[in-house]
Amino acid sequence: MQEQAFIALSLPTPIVDVYVAAPGPIHGPFTNPNAHAVAEVVAAICTFALGRPVNLPPTVWLAQDEMLADLESRKTETSILTFARKGKPLEIFHLAFLDRHSWDHVRGAVLSYDAALRQQREQVAVILCVAADCLTNPFQPWKAERLTTRLHQFLQRVDAGSPR
Repeated sequence: MQEQAFIALSLPTPIVDVYVAAPGPIHGPFTNPNAHAVAEVVAAICTFALGRPVNLPPTVWLAQDEMLADLESRKTETSILTFARKGKPLEIFHLAFLDRHSWDHVRGAVLSYDAALRQQREQVAVILCVAADCLTNPFQPWKAERLTTRLHQFLQRVDAGSPR
């Protein structure tokens, strides 16, 4: 246990610069929440990639005008790598456009994992990890029917006085 504490203390603080292209004409009440929502998912992906929590800054700032041309050219630069963990790419943002249902599940899974690593109580962390695992299972229509039936039967047993 002491060896693990020493290792945790010797790790450098991760610093990740993220630039989000948020839709909207100006920095304001529409673009700022959108940018922060993307930054939250990016922080959770970084947490998953590094295996330890990555904190968001308290605010999201507008990029300076002189940076925009450089940022635009970097979007297509092949030398900039995507997020990865153990050689597996963690680039999930394309799902937001291609398959909204899958995006919601993957987003929920990485946010659940991020929350699990931050927990002080191991029981809560286990519940969040189970939730993350459940969210990564592909959707099958028959699953919903079976789950609904099981839940309905369970609730009927609880109402009858016997949860088992």
